[in-house]
Amino acid sequence: MLLKSLLISSLVIALLSVSPFQSIQGQEDLSISNKSNEAQALEQSEPQEWREEYRNGPLSFEQTVLTPPLVYAKAAHIYYDLLPEVVRQNITYEAERITTAEYWQNRWEEQSETAGTDSKSSDGFFSEGYPQVIKAYIDEKIEYALKKNPLKQKKYIDIGCGDNTSIAEEVYEKYQIEQGIVNKVNTLDPVVPSNLPEGITHIQSLAEDTSLPDDSYDLATVLFTFSYTKREETLKELSRILSVDGLAILILHHPNSATLRHHYLMFYAHSAYLLMLEKIKSAIQSLSVHQEETLGELDEKEFQLRSRFNSDFDLASPEFLKSDPHLFAIIEEHDKYVTKIIQTINGGIRAAVIDAGKINEWLRALDAVSQQRIETKAYFFKMTQDLHDNVFKEEKDIVEFMRNNGFDFNPLEIHTFLDGEGLPAAYGMVIKNNKSSRAQDIKRDWSN
Repeated sequence: MLLKSLLISSLVIALLSVSPFQSIQGQEDLSISNKSNEAQALEQSEPQEWREEYRNGPLSFEQTVLTPPLVYAKAAHIYYDLLPEVVRQNITYEAERITTAEYWQNRWEEQSETAGTDSKSSDGFFSEGYPQVIKAYIDEKIEYALKKNPLKQKKYIDIGCGDNTSIAEEVYEKYQIEQGIVNKVNTLDPVVPSNLPEGITHIQSLAEDTSLPDDSYDLATVLFTFSYTKREETLKELSRILSVDGLAILILHHPNSATLRHHYLMFYAHSAYLLMLEKIKSAIQSLSVHQEETLGELDEKEFQLRSRFNSDFDLASPEFLKSDPHLFAIIEEHDKYVTKIIQTINGGIRAAVIDAGKINEWLRALDAVSQQRIETKAYFFKMTQDLHDNVFKEEKDIVEFMRNNGFDFNPLEIHTFLDGEGLPAAYGMVIKNNKSSRAQDIKRDWSN
């Protein structure tokens, strides 16, 4: 029953508590007054590669909050450098067996179970919808885009809507039914929303390959979708299906957001979980080599997840427990299992009843636990690594990426949304499809 409880509890991914957001505009406003000099220095000197980011010694709570890439570095150190290659290969194999639609279908089903509660999805938002300040920003930009040329009827699509069709529903009711300036409203996602409103047609497809005709839409909303897709392919597909000078409203994760911090911490927890299981297996395998000797008992602290965490994070800080109790629940469940199995092994050592059959029985039990963890978390490992690779480190990276892929916008109009702690959470922007300019460039290239 304990093992079953462990496995079930390990499926739960819940976000750090995120308070209502604030919004600021312009890069000069991004300074956070409560950052220590040490944390600011770490953030300013943050290298691009995680191996360069890795630091020996435990991170303080402040470092963890203000520089999430350092958390990822700690997790990646375990995943890439300490986990056996065969474990990583197994994770990759299991992740490839799960389709994007299957993963998100499971995610939305899990999220629906917490609807109406204080639980949040690991994307960082209440299941009821987007934070008020982000929602207000989206509403404002949609109205601007649709009323820019009120005599032209427009076509709209929400790309990567997930199970939340509220934005598309409002566009349909306000701008198609009431004002008549929109004549088509679509949603697009690999999963069909559970409650698709009447009047909205859903496109069940990937953002990278929609199979939609060229120039199909005048306006698109792409809310956090870039973080969970192949972003360059998604942007090129967006350019293709948008009309000339068509607009897209984007919301992107900030590199220091609580959402990414939580993903990285869970990436660390699941990687360390598998590492501790491998350590126990190695200890058990060594028993078969030294059966004839007088064996000392195993120290369970060497195999506890909390011990591993304490080597990289200052868990003594009470803020850790307050910020992410679900993380501590995983640690506690793992360590209960470790205590049970180590006590069983030590009992066999004391009684001198260790034999090949007993050793193989323990190894099979550990293999089963490890495999269950891998099967249920394989896609999460992949998604977290993709999140890290997809996030834009600086605003100038956003500008360069958008312009290199056929879009233009005013960098001064990038909005940075802050959470209740005054820390960056997300970017917001409107980009314009530069398809006509690209066509002229191509024509000039051919004429030269």
